[in-house]
Amino acid sequence: MEKIVSLEKSDIQLALVEYRDHPPQDSTFVTRAHNFTESVREMKEWLEKASAEGGGDQPEAVADGLNDANNLSWRANATKICVLIADAPPHGLMQSGDTFPNGCPKEIDPIKVITRMGEKGITLYCVGCEPALLPFKSYFAAMAHKTGGQYVPLRNAKLLADVIVGGAREEISLERLVGDAGKEVEELRRQGITDEKEIAENLQRLLLNKGVTTNQLAMNNRNLEGASEKAINYSKMTNLCDIK
Repeated sequence: MEKIVSLEKSDIQLALVEYRDHPPQDSTFVTRAHNFTESVREMKEWLEKASAEGGGDQPEAVADGLNDANNLSWRANATKICVLIADAPPHGLMQSGDTFPNGCPKEIDPIKVITRMGEKGITLYCVGCEPALLPFKSYFAAMAHKTGGQYVPLRNAKLLADVIVGGAREEISLERLVGDAGKEVEELRRQGITDEKEIAENLQRLLLNKGVTTNQLAMNNRNLEGASEKAINYSKMTNLCDIK
């Protein structure tokens, strides 16, 4: 958290949503949401009190966690980034061994939640704790792809901080690029250039001449694997039932 704040020199706010599962699989809590704060110290306190324990069947309350995250008090004009850390699928996706085979008992559909997140401008990074999440990789990659984010495989917990920092820096960088590009497009249109292809070619030339670059999240100095064809097809679906 401190690294993001120090590197970006921006007005950054932080939030945390913890999720476990519904009774009878877990009797502690389903979700626990901590709304946005400007205090890194407060965020640290939340994290220090967080723990992973309990559980029954394999699926967890992923849908409820995402829904709580979507309902946080996001600022309209901020760069919005959500990092989902998961080692299990949501309810309603598995063929067997799911206490709630029809999905979240509160009838929260994670795909519909992700659609609303995308409409709000929230970019989702799905961090998959592998190998546990490998059978559901395409599903989580689809969720990320639906919002313009990425799926990040995580085999070492020590890498998690770098993933969060890298994802945040990439999105902030892209938002700035989009803002700069928008100004250039307006100027080109003022000059009487209206053809979309011509605008794109002029914009590319202008940005190259200015040496514009963006930060991009990579792993082992290599670009992340893009969404598979299956994940892209999943991302076009409107509900969890269709994906199942």
